Amino acid sequence: PSSVRQENLIKLIQELNEDPSVHGIIVQLPLPSHIDRKRVFSEIDPCKDVDGLTPTNVGRLWLGDYTLDGSLLPCTPKGIIRLLDEYEIELEGKTAVIINRSDLVGKPLAKMLLDRNATVIMCHSKTPDLKKRAAEADVLVVAVGRRPAFSVGPDMVKEGAVVVDVGMNRIEGKLMGDVDFDDVEKKASFITPVPGGVGPMTRAMLMENLAIALELSEG
Repeated sequence: PSSVRQENLIKLIQELNEDPSVHGIIVQLPLPSHIDRKRVFSEIDPCKDVDGLTPTNVGRLWLGDYTLDGSLLPCTPKGIIRLLDEYEIELEGKTAVIINRSDLVGKPLAKMLLDRNATVIMCHSKTPDLKKRAAEADVLVVAVGRRPAFSVGPDMVKEGAVVVDVGMNRIEGKLMGDVDFDDVEKKASFITPVPGGVGPMTRAMLMENLAIALELSEG
């Protein structure tokens, strides 16, 4: 609950760390403003960190000390890379634009794309000429979630671009992404739908991370 005290949350995490019947720990974000997120994540056993957000696992990602199949990586970026691999989308030498700079999606995805020799541009609410930047992308990843204030139309998409829509918006009871799917689909060579695109991949990667955590617990 939002009223949880930080010391109580940390105590619970420590108990779960020591419980051999627990193999995965998730701290649901966002946390209440009175909770120190960095402190909380630093308390999670890295081998049970199925979100890939502890300092240890973040450090391994940024040092390049990871594998897609055997490491605890953030689920959504991992799922996006798996999706691109499945459809044999070449990343080397491509310009990848990410409209998101969060620790959960944008930053880890940028590192994974860099490791595949893409040129990565990370955009956010303070980026000037955002439409121009987006239209330069060979691979465009959008994760904003602020419709109707923000959406991506065909004027922001390069002909033949790969478009990955991570956004989640509920408009008049309907789940929608950040991308105007019907219009952008006509220009894109590949586009993920919402629902049914990145979301299921995120859940699948969470299950994979849990299996990896189980293997780690068994040595």
